[in-house]
Order: sequence, then structure tokens, then C-alpha cells
Amino acid sequence: MTKFAVKQKTVFLSFALMSLILLTGCDKETESSDKIVELIKGSKPLKAAEKDGSIKTITLYEAMKTHEEHEHASNPSEHHHKHNKLKHFCLGITTGFKAIQFANANFSPDSYPANGKLYIKVNGAMDGVWDMFSIYAGDKREFSGKDKPMNLSSFTFNAKYEDSEEQLEFRLKEGIIPDKFFELKNQGFGCGNKELGKAKNKALIKILSSPAQECFELVSKSKSQ
Repeated sequence: MTKFAVKQKTVFLSFALMSLILLTGCDKETESSDKIVELIKGSKPLKAAEKDGSIKTITLYEAMKTHEEHEHASNPSEHHHKHNKLKHFCLGITTGFKAIQFANANFSPDSYPANGKLYIKVNGAMDGVWDMFSIYAGDKREFSGKDKPMNLSSFTFNAKYEDSEEQLEFRLKEGIIPDKFFELKNQGFGCGNKELGKAKNKALIKILSSPAQECFELVSKSKSQ
């Protein structure tokens, strides 16, 4: 075998091994998380009134799939492990979903808000949270400002309705997301990191197993100036 052929074979094997590691990272997370899939599918859907009076329903599972497809579309390096079934459990989508439930329950517990009328933002630049806000509103919502290292204060939310003077400030309760999650995310670890996966799954189970009112604490409810 020539030196060129050996080099080609080495490059191919290295690429194959890298692909296997990336695939295994996502699949392991899913295989060990049947409970999370069950909780996602069992989550109460978000509802909003459309302009024509119909009710728009958004399930957490559908939101996860939309975010997953958006991530793959914007990151060509992940195209090789795009799946038909949900394989990535996004903590940001889940937290954003619960934050919308919390805001709606505090603003209008007995009625559905008009679609797009809820203005909600979060202190951090977490893509999953902002994608959830975009999915719910039906238009693009994104972070503006300087991105900072992720910590608990990143999950502080502000919300108001377009036709209301009331506004809310609330935050994720301490202990919902393990400190280890923030530590590893800020070090740049992602999908395939085993420790990060464990910390994320722990937070997901805690959030998904609890009603929104138990996930967040109200900081203030006031009239906008």
C-alpha cells in the first residue's frame, strides 16, 4: 500500500470515528431518557387566540422538533445526525415554554391571550429560549445586547401584553438547573459531553415534572411607566 493510500485510509477512519462519537453523544442522551420523552409528550400545550378567533395550539414536542430542525439547518456540521424522531432535548425550549405558561397564568388565567400579543424576553442569549418565543409569537424574536457567561440570572424574564400596562419580572428558581450545567456550558462543552448531558437531563426532569408556577418565582408585577 502506498503512503498516499495509507494517508487516505487514516483520514477516512478519523472522520468515521468523529462521526460515530457525535452520533453516539446524541443517541446516548436519548436512549437513557425515555422518561424525558414521556414528560415532553405529556406536557400541557400552549394555546393562544388567533385573529380570526380560532385557537392556536403548540405542543412542547412540536416546538422541540422545530428547534431541532432549525439547528440542523443553520449548522451544516450537524446534518449527518439529523433524525426523524426527536433526538435532542433542548433545555432552552423547555424553559421558554414553561416561562410562557407562567406569564400567561399570571396575566390571564381564565382566557387565551391573542397570538403575538405577549411580549416576553429573557436576560440571556440562549438560542432555545428565543426560538421558543419566536415559535409562540409567529415571528422572529432574538436577543439584543452583549452576550455574557450563562448563569442563573440569565434565566430572568420580563413579560407584558401589548394592550396592557401590567408587566412581570420573574426568574427561574435556584436549584432547578445544576451549577455543573452552567460551568460546562461556559467552558464550551456541548451535545456529546456526558457530564453536561447528565446535568441537563436532571434539570429537564425537574422542570417537566413541575407546573410552571413551581419553576419560577415572581420578582415583581407592576404598571409600566
